[in-house]
Amino acid sequence: MAALPDDLIDTYLSDQWRICGGPQSRQVREELRDRLIPITLRAFGSVDASLDILLKESPFSNGSGIPELLRAYELYWLKRNREAVEAGDRGREQICSSFQSQFHQLYCFECEKLGVSTSDRGDLHAILRTDYCRLPTPVIEYAPTNPFRGDGDAQRSRPGPKALVDAGRRKAKKRSYEKFAAHIGIGKDTLYAITNETRWLSDETYILMAEACGCKPEDLHPRDIPRPERRRG
Repeated sequence: MAALPDDLIDTYLSDQWRICGGPQSRQVREELRDRLIPITLRAFGSVDASLDILLKESPFSNGSGIPELLRAYELYWLKRNREAVEAGDRGREQICSSFQSQFHQLYCFECEKLGVSTSDRGDLHAILRTDYCRLPTPVIEYAPTNPFRGDGDAQRSRPGPKALVDAGRRKAKKRSYEKFAAHIGIGKDTLYAITNETRWLSDETYILMAEACGCKPEDLHPRDIPRPERRRG
């Protein structure tokens, strides 16, 4: 007896997210899963983190999920690649270009397999499992009255450093991060450390950036990296 669509495997399932849909053939779906998950882990660190980012930033996001998931992944890295080109960051450009190419190949593979049968279930898509997770609200501009100032979930829900920097960059009418960094008077590596939340910087740097972005210095601190202890003289 042929398996019903509901009996087919999910590509990915967690407390927060479900990735489903795609070609009806179980073998093809398993192949797509086995190719997608490792690429996503290399590109984002975790599948849930990647979907959280797309939910907030992708034009494919509908607020409760991401239709056309593979296309959304590809366009996300295309955007990052263009930003790297504008900033003159050749190393990051190569990384972004590589991930864009890998997701593009997966997207083409899916399109090829979906074209085989009209009974296929449609594009691979991600669904936010709201029984487990509060739907995040994208925040574009910084608002002084934003209530999210605490730790934990509240801190994660406030605008992140990248969103604040992007808002400041648009306000300054600077198209690239490199030009925005030069406008402020800092290096592009310093700016990327803030937007990517990779390390702590000096208090003076955060004060300078906060003035340019119209926010508080502490709003630009890394959210997931403990602050190093100050050296005692």
